[in-house]
Amino acid sequence: MITKGLIVDDNAEMQSVIEDCFLHRDDIQIIGLAHNRELAFKLAQKYKPNLIFLSENFQGEQSLEVITALLDINSNVHIIILSMFAPSSYHQQAMEKGAHGFVQYTKIYTDLLPEIQRVSSLKP
Repeated sequence: MITKGLIVDDNAEMQSVIEDCFLHRDDIQIIGLAHNRELAFKLAQKYKPNLIFLSENFQGEQSLEVITALLDINSNVHIIILSMFAPSSYHQQAMEKGAHGFVQYTKIYTDLLPEIQRVSSLKP
């Protein structure tokens, strides 16, 4: 089964870095890049991704409300939070809101794929 991923990050450079992680994989397809909430919600509704990569500081705010809205659109999606910082109280709040995983941007090349495998084994 092919995993459909949506990247929700307002930083175009980080979107490219995340997307590059999947260039040579045929089991994960990036179906969209969203740089704002409206586009994120539109793409989530239209394409029903299995996996969403969500920036912790999306549009200058914590993304807790975005997690809830994305899960309202598709309760079967897994959400992995991407952050510049080590796990913190935000990480716990995000998990309580329904996020499934967490990866620091500085460890994206080593930790993202194992985190996807771990998260994919969970029930959404």
